[in-house]
Amino acid sequence: MEIILRGAANTSKGVMTSEQLNLPPSRAFMDDITILVPSKNDADALLQKYHELFTWVRMKVKPKKSRSLSLVKGSVRNIHFKIGSDTIPTVREIPVKSLGRMYSISLTDRHRGIEIQKVTSKGLKSIEKTDLPGRMKAWCYQHGLLPRLLWPLQIYEIALSHVERIQQMCNTYLRKWLGVPPCFSKVGLYTNTGNLQLPISSLV
Repeated sequence: MEIILRGAANTSKGVMTSEQLNLPPSRAFMDDITILVPSKNDADALLQKYHELFTWVRMKVKPKKSRSLSLVKGSVRNIHFKIGSDTIPTVREIPVKSLGRMYSISLTDRHRGIEIQKVTSKGLKSIEKTDLPGRMKAWCYQHGLLPRLLWPLQIYEIALSHVERIQQMCNTYLRKWLGVPPCFSKVGLYTNTGNLQLPISSLV
């Protein structure tokens, strides 16, 4: 992959930011390559170069698993790109998930809070269905479900009100699993300064 990246390094210039920083046209993570160029001509030239290099090393690109997004003066345009003879789908046609983050045509995180809320509800109900004792269910939440919730909360911009609703849902199950009454406050569940501190982390 490093040989391929170096072979295409001088094919196109990257995008210039408002701080006069020239971003590289290609970025790679493992065997995934992200292209960021200022024009369609630059993108076509770079894709053609990558196609030649991949053919040379007897590798094959999977256009159906790739996505393209074209922005012209801040607006999304329906511009298609090709690598070889295959057309790369646009984000408008098929949203894509990369490193845990979902990219769709809206380019906003407005609906991500509802999605995470559904994931939380499904995860809590799955733990509840097990035959484990309550304290072990709380352990499954802390070390199984909670890390899965923290990752999207870190990469998305989600309103605090959504996070608080998700936390209230978790609190209800945690009180049940720990055998404490519903009036037991969330301060008691997540305190770091009290005499009795539970090994449970708060989403908020």
